[in-house]
Amino acid sequence: MGQTAAASKNLRTHCGQPIRQRDASKTCTITLGGEATAATTYSLRVEAGNHVTDVTGSTDPITLGDSYAISATGCETGWEFDKWEKTNGAGTASFASATSGSTNVTITVGSVTVTAKAKEILHTVTIVNGTANSTEAGVETQGTATAKADPTKQEFVNWTIPTGITLTNGTKATDRTINFTANADGLKVTANFQDQP
Repeated sequence: MGQTAAASKNLRTHCGQPIRQRDASKTCTITLGGEATAATTYSLRVEAGNHVTDVTGSTDPITLGDSYAISATGCETGWEFDKWEKTNGAGTASFASATSGSTNVTITVGSVTVTAKAKEILHTVTIVNGTANSTEAGVETQGTATAKADPTKQEFVNWTIPTGITLTNGTKATDRTINFTANADGLKVTANFQDQP
């Protein structure tokens, strides 16, 4: 009862002075039971994942429940935007379109970090006069090709390697089996044979 009366007395004061009818519209910060507590703020952090070169949209502070524009604006050569993912934070992130480089995200509950993910661009390579364990290749993913068996009275010489194909794992154009990466569509590698002497 004593505490209630004391609180009531405090609330009837305006910055230490009794509140009169004429100044009832004034504002004063009243602290009950100790120091004032700062309001909690939340943030949206936008990060670039592996092979993503630039992102925008980090915002601090944010209002929970609001929608914010985010964008992944570039990737390294041989890579393209794949999707957005929430990667950290206690909040929840709802994307208007998780597979669009530029989209909006709505944040609830708390702060979040969202990350732009990239995927490798794969190209189908045509193998002529040979077989392939894998004809898809990118700047990291490798393809493998093996020249066919020597035709009658002929022998394998080498591969014709076009611009855009890079031999890997130490293989050479004169090896019957080659490993390669590719950075463009419509490429073709050809095994060459010559008549035996």
